Amino acid sequence: MPEHITQRTLARLNPEGTGKRYFVRGSNPVGWGIEVSAKGKASYFIETRVTGRRSATRKKIGSVDIISLSDAQAEAKAFLGDAAKGVDIRYSATEEDLRPETVGYALEMHLNEKRHSLRSSTIKDYQKTFNNCFSDWRTLPLQQLNKQRVIDRYLELRDTGKTSDYVNKAFRNLSSTLSYYDVEPNPIRVLKQKGLREAGRARERFLNQDEVVHIIQHHSTGSRHGPNGTKVPKITKTFLFFMLTGLRKEEVLGLRWRDIKDGYFTIIGDVTKNKKAHKMPLVGSLKTLVGKRGADDDTVFGYTSSGYRTAKDKFLDTTNLEHFTTHDFRRTFSEHLNLCGYSELDIAVANNQSSSTVTGKHYLGGSLAKSSLQVKMLTDLQNQFSFYLYGDSSSNNPQKAPDEWEKTALYDPANDMTDDEIAAWQEDHINSVKDPLF
Repeated sequence: MPEHITQRTLARLNPEGTGKRYFVRGSNPVGWGIEVSAKGKASYFIETRVTGRRSATRKKIGSVDIISLSDAQAEAKAFLGDAAKGVDIRYSATEEDLRPETVGYALEMHLNEKRHSLRSSTIKDYQKTFNNCFSDWRTLPLQQLNKQRVIDRYLELRDTGKTSDYVNKAFRNLSSTLSYYDVEPNPIRVLKQKGLREAGRARERFLNQDEVVHIIQHHSTGSRHGPNGTKVPKITKTFLFFMLTGLRKEEVLGLRWRDIKDGYFTIIGDVTKNKKAHKMPLVGSLKTLVGKRGADDDTVFGYTSSGYRTAKDKFLDTTNLEHFTTHDFRRTFSEHLNLCGYSELDIAVANNQSSSTVTGKHYLGGSLAKSSLQVKMLTDLQNQFSFYLYGDSSSNNPQKAPDEWEKTALYDPANDMTDDEIAAWQEDHINSVKDPLF
């Protein structure tokens, strides 16, 4: 039964807890009361029906140790008045304005609430940059993150030798978290206002003709002279797949056999940067590169992220090639397609880059034209690399493969062989005047 809550009611609450949650329901006003947790923590609440809802709505007012009895009673009556007007008291203005208390908790809540729209690699990037640059701010009250503290940390990070690109990314991630909680003014903006943020250098590195040929030759040599007869080097096979598709590292390393069907492979939306699935044809040498089909859940190239990094570093250590990143293959793909005569829009389609127009976003998926375009683009790119390897072209002045070169393009058994026959060819074939490109 409801009772008249007084100071005596509060005095008889057991601060040690009873091991079971219970309620003390008040009579003035009806619906007001005290909730006591199993551990003895007591809080005021108000419970009433909100217009449009069949069940009662309960809202916590605050701890009995912080809010006075009279203030809690007055707040309960105010909530009842709002509810009578049809206001959903669960989402009051004061509740909406609440923010995380610390910088670290703000990041944690930001990533948790957006976990369905952020890629796992993006979440890891936020966490990594925070741990590397702002770990001591984890318990810092959000309101104490001011402009001067931001300036001091920016200069400190630059003095320790971190690159401008990395420091900018760390502050950009943190700024995104603060903006998510409507922190205004956002203290990170002071870096731009004072001109402190150094512009990072645009990355332009791509593999030139000689480097492309070097990787192809390394791959071909390995395929002829393995310790147990013929053997295709796994790392160069992966490199070539990157160069011939323009895909990102996570997209290639995460490709599984279940994603390959009917002469196409699909990079699922959970992996792509724009969350859109990307379907590409296994044209020419691409089918040879993926090789014999494995179990559906197996990855096609068999690398973990760390295993790939180790193999890539080992390759660079044992060759005379200048250091390159995996993303440089994506630029290699785009640059050489541009040399083949394809436009920026064509290359954007091949790279699965999102359209900025309303029609492109919502009405024109481009699947029909995209498939036909990809077949031609990927074929032309393989012919271009073939021309680098066997034709008359200088790396100082690389030429587009002549139109008639396609007629003498390298034979690729993948076009008219089964998966088992391809695997057997990889083990046994090699003595033609013009060997297959890969």
